[in-house]
Amino acid sequence: MSYVVVPGIDGSDEAHWQSRWEAGWGAEAVRIAPGSWSAPDLEDWVAALGKAYEAVAGRGPVVLVAHSLGCWAVAEWLRRARPEDAAAFLVAPPDPHGPAFPAEAAPGFVPLRPAPLPCPALLVASTDDPYCTPRKSADLATAWGARLRLVGSRGHLNTASGVGEWGEGRELLGEFTDSVVALPRTTASLRALLRALDDPGRVERPAGFDRDAEALRAQLLADRLGSAFGTSCAADLDEQDSSEFGRVSVPAAATRAGERLVICLSAFGRLALVCAENPGAYFGTEDALRSGALTPADLRVAEGVLDELGYVVVPEELVEEEYAGPVRCLRDRPTWWDRYFGTF
Repeated sequence: MSYVVVPGIDGSDEAHWQSRWEAGWGAEAVRIAPGSWSAPDLEDWVAALGKAYEAVAGRGPVVLVAHSLGCWAVAEWLRRARPEDAAAFLVAPPDPHGPAFPAEAAPGFVPLRPAPLPCPALLVASTDDPYCTPRKSADLATAWGARLRLVGSRGHLNTASGVGEWGEGRELLGEFTDSVVALPRTTASLRALLRALDDPGRVERPAGFDRDAEALRAQLLADRLGSAFGTSCAADLDEQDSSEFGRVSVPAAATRAGERLVICLSAFGRLALVCAENPGAYFGTEDALRSGALTPADLRVAEGVLDELGYVVVPEELVEEEYAGPVRCLRDRPTWWDRYFGTF
């Protein structure tokens, strides 16, 4: 695991927890180096972040450790770059429209609006930060799709706050990185998995398929989703003449978007899809997120439960890519959906 350290305006001095953590990480960490520390230029900071990320990319998961204004630079860079191996640890993001925000020094940051982040994120905030109220911190976490931790009266969580090494923060970071160490597979690796599972001799069920074990797993999925969403979920199993094993639905009344979630389970490789309303109702997972039919928070809950039970979540748009394998499907121009969730 590698780290990209993203300080706020003027950088972080040697006594700042970011600097201390960075020193401990050694070669595993890199700090952004924009040319506009004191008068932050958004484009300069985003470019510096991209350069820092490239310096550590390819070594495994990359955790962006940001403080204050750096949180907004991270959010904007993630929106543009959409890396597949990143996670964001966001500490004390300021309210760009709050009275204490340095609008004159950083005017390019003022128009930014929070939008769903394309990666796991944790937002840590204090209850007496002069740059952001607890309510606004909660609003930012919701808009970014991040988990929120309020840590009490710690000011802006900087050197002046007196947190020093900030051991509490290290514990939070450790818990967060433990939860995302198995970051979502890259698109390339998921495509490779789809190809590897494609056995022309096994159309509806793979060799060694244990129906009873997978039925139990699906029922556990329904139970845990029910607990996570505060509702009752049912598993509908054993699709006939199909490579899909079954579905679990979360009622619309239990989701934040007010739309039903349908979890489709393939008999192959424990592949799973998280769909808003119905499979194919939207042009993929990203389209459902953009339309508001699926919230980042609901998606993360569903994906977390699936991951705990050993399922591999595949974006809906990926299975809509053309299938050119050896299995004969019903449609003239089949997709991976036809291969792993379709009928035969």
